[in-house]
Amino acid sequence: MGSWGKTAATLAFALGTIGPGIAQAQIVIGQTAGFSGVVAAGVQETTDGAKLYLDSVNARGGVHGQKIELVSLDDKFDPQLAGENARKLIEDQHVMALFLTRGTPHNQAILPHINKHGVALIAPPPGPWSCTSPFRKTCSTCAPPISVRQNGP
Repeated sequence: MGSWGKTAATLAFALGTIGPGIAQAQIVIGQTAGFSGVVAAGVQETTDGAKLYLDSVNARGGVHGQKIELVSLDDKFDPQLAGENARKLIEDQHVMALFLTRGTPHNQAILPHINKHGVALIAPPPGPWSCTSPFRKTCSTCAPPISVRQNGP
């Protein structure tokens, strides 16, 4: 299974485990990423793929009858702005998870917000960063850190 397939499977699993008892009318997932700046092309391509997947889930009735909405904010690939966007998504948009974030320093800026509010971070990049060590129940990566892949366990 390719990287995108693993990411989609992780999202599907995470959303499938929320159960039918959620009171909100839809499931809101947040994304802060560099829609402008040096990574814009890759971010847009990945986001378009995610939207196709989410559209297919929604077309089949969503998750337990709830549609999934992806709210995306441009962080211009700036770590400080990524942290601020994460705060806005969590506190103002009430997202239940952050998805498709990009960049080790960006995710490090996001961690305090997900930890404070218990929001999931789904499929962050598998860089050499602190999402995987120490273990965090709110982080779900698709691959081990780069150091493990390069050097072995």
